[in-house]
Amino acid sequence: MFSGHKTLTFDSKFRVSIPSIFRESLMTEFQNKVVLTKHLNGPEINIWPNETYEKFVEKICGLPTDEDLEEFKHVFLAWAFHEEIDGNGRIFVAQPLREYALLGKEVVISGAGQYLLLASKDHWLEKDQKYSQDPRRLRSILTKNAIPY
Repeated sequence: MFSGHKTLTFDSKFRVSIPSIFRESLMTEFQNKVVLTKHLNGPEINIWPNETYEKFVEKICGLPTDEDLEEFKHVFLAWAFHEEIDGNGRIFVAQPLREYALLGKEVVISGAGQYLLLASKDHWLEKDQKYSQDPRRLRSILTKNAIPY
């Protein structure tokens, strides 16, 4: 499970260093392989451990098919970029994903449970401020999902 966050910058080749709090798990448990996809709730990028991504795809592909699901699979799978963490702990972020997530030089990588999220620093701060201004909103999300806090 991934949690925490760190502000980072891209290098000149559009690689970002995975912080050590996340890197150890990715490199040992998941053999340096990750999959980058569009985040479904806005301009962010999911960084999935390869094994976790494969399990998610198996679930999707195992569902009874309909037109909407077929369209989702096509879009979701087409936007998957398979990458390896290099010897210096960096991953390359492809241009189409950088454009989708409106990424500039400064980015924030954050834990989101089974995967990591990569967002522009501005977007992350905006999102953080939204929940900081109304912390009851977070509690209501937990309550709605029957999770005591």
